[in-house]
Amino acid sequence: MDPREMLISELQAIYTACTPFVKQTRRLGAHLMAAKFTNISIAARSLQNRNDYLLPTYRRKVEKIRKEYDVQVELMLATYPTLQKSVTPSTSTNINGVNEPTISRKISITLPAVEWQLIDNIIDSGMPRSFSEYFRRLHMAKR
Repeated sequence: MDPREMLISELQAIYTACTPFVKQTRRLGAHLMAAKFTNISIAARSLQNRNDYLLPTYRRKVEKIRKEYDVQVELMLATYPTLQKSVTPSTSTNINGVNEPTISRKISITLPAVEWQLIDNIIDSGMPRSFSEYFRRLHMAKR
């Protein structure tokens, strides 16, 4: 995958991650915050469709959108701490902090009820914050 494709993949991750934030903030009546996430998603989508920038310029523009997204996520989670569990940011930064394109797949895992209760207790403790993050960390530990 070439660098431009990786940046386009990151923009897609940001665009996709904005949707749950928009829905949750609108439900809470925070329409200005929802508008900021909408603007970020529009900027990510429109930059995805542009191919006329040189790679360094394109990289800077993606970085600007990513920083704006991260700031808005932090602001929203600070303002509405109850959303911490229901909406988690999903950017293309992996556990080691390296920006890589992500691929989302839906899987089904069958475990005894006791095992699910243990996993639920671990997630309720706060770290990891979701099933996805739990299994992602488990996988990364095995690598």
